[in-house]
Amino acid sequence: MKKRCLLLLSILMLFSFWTVACGNTEKKEESQELTKKEIELTIDQTTVTTDENGKALIEGTVDPKAKLTIDGTTVKQDSDGKFTFTKIINSDSEARVYAKLIAVRKNYEDEEYSVIINNNSKAYNDNMAKQEAKQKEEAEKAEKERKEAEEKAKQEEEAAAAKAATNDENTPSDDTVYGTLASKDSLTKEDDILYKDEELDVLYSIVENDEIFQVIIQLGDESTIRKDLDKGQLTELARDYMESDATLTQTVSDESFVYQSPSINKTYTVDYMLNDEGYVIAIYVTQAM
Repeated sequence: MKKRCLLLLSILMLFSFWTVACGNTEKKEESQELTKKEIELTIDQTTVTTDENGKALIEGTVDPKAKLTIDGTTVKQDSDGKFTFTKIINSDSEARVYAKLIAVRKNYEDEEYSVIINNNSKAYNDNMAKQEAKQKEEAEKAEKERKEAEEKAKQEEEAAAAKAATNDENTPSDDTVYGTLASKDSLTKEDDILYKDEELDVLYSIVENDEIFQVIIQLGDESTIRKDLDKGQLTELARDYMESDATLTQTVSDESFVYQSPSINKTYTVDYMLNDEGYVIAIYVTQAM
């Protein structure tokens, strides 16, 4: 009986010791996790510049027992922790990039750092020079187009002003008596001063600077228009070749009339040509002499 009691007491003491030991171990591990040390990582230059080949040298010192990576590449260090790493920039359009350093050691806080790398490679500088030249060319082209547009607008403005000034001087309308024969190119040239509109059967007689001296409206030998019965029609035909404000000022005869245009201060004569049967076969609208 006494032996059994001693055995049971020994088992209880052993269990208590094991429990205390495990508890102390867990607390020790938790304490270590809460008090992780920082990994020593020193960078010689926080900003570096590439050479003309796009190579940049990153140097520094790290805890010799730590694992160091730069942009995912494992970097070897000597027994003192010194390391050297060459970063190559292949881009010819990026002016600046960043190299990410990560140092890792068990039971230590990971250490991270970024090094700034300025791109001074020949490829980058050549590309920048090319881009600058292109931008300059585009700017010069845009400036040229702007100036041309301004000059064109100026010319159009001057032309409009000149036209307005001309209109202020009461210039006759084109393709009317006293006006300019603007449709000359689409007419049939009869001689040096006569042009015919084949479709309308109208003859234009011009003088200097294509000014219309006379318009002959040909009604044809088979015309059935009478001077006394078709006055309205004859008047409208004649008025097509005078200014719109032209009004009758004198009736010389049944076949001859005088019209006046106040807007251009000009006088027209309108004459009818009759055939043997008394029908009007032509109307003459002429500058008054």
